[in-house]
Amino acid sequence: MLGILIVMFGLLVWNKLPAWVVFVGVLAVTMTLHLAPEGDLLKGFANSSVATVAVLFTIAAGMYSTGAITLISDKLIGIPKSLNAAQFKILSPVAVASAFLNNTPLVAMMIPVVKDVCQTARLAITKLLIPLSFASILGGAATVIGTSNNLIVAGLVTEAIATGKLTGMGPINIFDPAKIGLPAAIA
Repeated sequence: MLGILIVMFGLLVWNKLPAWVVFVGVLAVTMTLHLAPEGDLLKGFANSSVATVAVLFTIAAGMYSTGAITLISDKLIGIPKSLNAAQFKILSPVAVASAFLNNTPLVAMMIPVVKDVCQTARLAITKLLIPLSFASILGGAATVIGTSNNLIVAGLVTEAIATGKLTGMGPINIFDPAKIGLPAAIA
């Protein structure tokens, strides 16, 4: 198993294959070699939170390939005159959008937009990519669907309640994380 993990991380670092191909390949190898019960290996794929993130990646890809993201970004961002203007025009809408669209596909959607803006406005892309990620994480922390972590925890809580392992608590609602996530994003 350790060898399989090392090969998996090597393939991910090599970055010549899509990540999903690497993960499905590792799943196939572990199932073929019977390294764990099949039910346990497939359990993660059966989680509704994982399926939600996968669907959101599909939506993100569709929005980018149809040009919808470019239209929206042209209206919201335009061509900023300075790095501070670019950060404000890009990061604010990303933080708000990531509360309602999972932050991982949102960042994936926005990377080509940020590249285009930086190239057109002659700005250093290195000054926008990490802040882009942080803005989406902070905005996403305000809702259950905004970040994969919140989705997974909400799914685990719902599962624990359904199986009777967690009593005295209800399911996590969509805006429950906003009590902490919204002030953090604003700050």
